[in-house]
Amino acid sequence: MMEDLLLSARKLPAVPARAAEDYSRKAGALAERVNAAMESRADLAVLIGRNAVELMRADHENHAAFMANVLRLNAFELHARTCVWSYRACRGHGFSYDYFPIAFDCWRRAVESELAPGQAEPIAGIYRWMIDRHAMFIAAAGEAPSSEPSLDPRWAQARRLLLARLLEGDSAEALLLGRSIVQKEADLEGFFLEVLQPVMKEIGSRWERGQTSVAEEHLASAVAGRMITVLYTDFVVQKSSRGTIVVTSAPNEFHELGAWMVSDLLELDGWRVKYLGANTPTQDLIALLARERPAALCVSVTMSFNLERARALISAVRARPELNSVRIVVGGLPFQEQPDLGQAIGADETFLDAREGVRRLRRLGPDPSKDDERP
Repeated sequence: MMEDLLLSARKLPAVPARAAEDYSRKAGALAERVNAAMESRADLAVLIGRNAVELMRADHENHAAFMANVLRLNAFELHARTCVWSYRACRGHGFSYDYFPIAFDCWRRAVESELAPGQAEPIAGIYRWMIDRHAMFIAAAGEAPSSEPSLDPRWAQARRLLLARLLEGDSAEALLLGRSIVQKEADLEGFFLEVLQPVMKEIGSRWERGQTSVAEEHLASAVAGRMITVLYTDFVVQKSSRGTIVVTSAPNEFHELGAWMVSDLLELDGWRVKYLGANTPTQDLIALLARERPAALCVSVTMSFNLERARALISAVRARPELNSVRIVVGGLPFQEQPDLGQAIGADETFLDAREGVRRLRRLGPDPSKDDERP
């Protein structure tokens, strides 16, 4: 069913740039109209289940930010994938499937009220497409998530053991397991990419399906963060620097483990890394870039609704002439699903995984292994 949805999404007509810009400019007003319409319904508690109204309002804010980017880029394949994710995640946390076509129709009516008729119609057509494919979204959400055929089967047992430790929140046992696997620096990359990263994706998938609570997911993430710190410090040594790289998550992006692992692997590869973590304000980031003048800025995006914020961040960096030499690199789940999004939001390059990123960034700096050959 997913392939049918993607095929249908690819056939959607492009939205004119002026209409997309109008939607983006009025996103806040659109979300407020939808909030008011949904909150006036007598059946709201049935539609959103056990969830607080504040959660629905936050979802509407994220939807507006995401749709602004979809319409600006005409990224309808990403849109279809994200709708399926939303159906699966919201249903797993108590929302009724009936919520979606009702909410989509509220968005359609809000668009027709807030935007001029000529700008509203192309966007209203997208919402009608979503409503008409309600049954397809339900079916696709019920399908098993796609597997990761690239994972090395030699790490399968380690993945199973680590998954159990993280779900239990057992940091001591998780660290013992990690140290039994990572016995030299060269093992760290394989552990990060073949064990820890796919295990965290599995925990995220369990959260989507309602099998893991937010508290359990946060506990697993906290244990994973402790593992990254300890295993890295077991091997870090002072190395000749290739140069400086700044690594950050996009504004409003609170998933940081991927960026954290990239930072450690870059530092072990000889870079002087400035890792900023999650949700760094744009102006503070620009001030740091102006001071450090790094070879590259790496921006991580996990949630699709943060693509617009990543685009705005990149535009703000591009607007500073003194930062023209900074290479801007993006990575994360949306780009793995649709690699051309990186170029569309203004990045110089898109990296599909940390291993590829580390290898390709080497060309931006000198090779530390040749330090002894220099006069």
